[in-house]
Amino acid sequence: MTQMRDQSGFVLATTVWMLAVLMLLAGLFHNYVQQELQRAVLTKKNSEAEIDILSTENTVRYLLLSRHFTYAGLTTEARESDTLFAAGNYARRLPYGDEIALDSTVYSGVGCAMFRIQDSTGLIGLNAIGADSLLSDTLSWQLGDQKLRSLSATLADYIDKDEQRRVGGAERFEYERYQLVPPANDFLRSDREIERIYGWTEWLTRNPSWRDLLNMGFSSAFNINTAPPALLALLLDIELIEAQELVDHRRTSPFSSLKEVAKVLSRVDRWQTQRFRFYADGSFKLQFWCAENSYTKSLGLQLTPQSLNGPEQIDYVYRGSGASAKSTPPAAIPSQTTLFADSLSTDGG
Repeated sequence: MTQMRDQSGFVLATTVWMLAVLMLLAGLFHNYVQQELQRAVLTKKNSEAEIDILSTENTVRYLLLSRHFTYAGLTTEARESDTLFAAGNYARRLPYGDEIALDSTVYSGVGCAMFRIQDSTGLIGLNAIGADSLLSDTLSWQLGDQKLRSLSATLADYIDKDEQRRVGGAERFEYERYQLVPPANDFLRSDREIERIYGWTEWLTRNPSWRDLLNMGFSSAFNINTAPPALLALLLDIELIEAQELVDHRRTSPFSSLKEVAKVLSRVDRWQTQRFRFYADGSFKLQFWCAENSYTKSLGLQLTPQSLNGPEQIDYVYRGSGASAKSTPPAAIPSQTTLFADSLSTDGG
C-alpha cells in the first residue's frame, strides 16, 4: 500500500513537472512567434518604405528631366512649348506658381516618403575655380576663423594634379603620416569625400552647420533663390536676420536681379554681379527618406541633355540614417502641390 502511494506521488510529481516544462516551452514558443511576427511586420514596413522612396525618386527624376525651371524652381505641370519662352525667344524664368523649390524645402512624396532638392549653385562648390580663395580670403576674414586658410590650402592640394605642397597644405606625406587615404589629386566625386581632405573632418565636427553649406559643385556663382540664409549672410555681408528676410521674400516672390535684393534690404550695395545667379544650372543634390523609419537615400545628379550617354549623370549615391532629415518640423512641409496630390494631407503634415 505504501509502495502504491509512493508510486502515485512520483507520477503526480512527474506530471506536474512535465506540465511546467510544457508551459515553459509554450511560453518560449509564443515569444518566438511574437518576435517573428514583429520582425515580419517591420520587414514589410521597411519594404513598403523603400518602394515609396523609389517611386518618389523616379517621379522627381522624371520631372527634373522633363519640366521647366524658373526663378522659383522646378515646374510640375506639363506645358506647351510655346508657353515656355519669353520675348526674344529666351527661356521664360518668371514663376508659373506650381514650382518645387530647390533650396532643400521638404516635400511629401508617395506614401510615407519625403524628399528635398538642393540646387548645387545654392551652396559653396569646392570643385569650383576660386573656391580656395573664397575660403581663405573672404570667408576667413568675415568669420574671423584663420583655420579656413589652412583648409583652403589642403583643399587645393587635394584637388590639384601635382605633389607640390602649399603653405599650410597637405600632400601624400601628411596623409600617410596619419594613416589616411592619400589625396586623390582630382576633383571631389561626392559630398562625403569632403571629409577625406586633410583637416576637414575635425573642423566640420566643431562647425557642423557648415556641412549644409558645402558640396562638390563646379559653379563659382551662387543662386540667391536657393542659397541657405547662413550662406546668404556671408556672401552679401549682411546680418543673418536680413538673410532670413530674403529667404522669406523669395518663397512668394523669387528674385530676378540684385536690384530686387537691394529693395528688400532697403539699401544699395555694390555686390559683385558676376558672383550671383537666380535660377538653377542643372546640378542637384536629392535626398529621400521615410518618416516612419531611418532609411534615407542621397544622390548627386547632373542634367546632361547634350550627352550621348543620356539626359542625366549620377555623380554619387549613398544610403544612411534619416535622423537629420527627419528633424524638419512637420509645419515646414508644403501641403499644396500637384506632384503627389493623393499622398498629401491638408494640414501640412
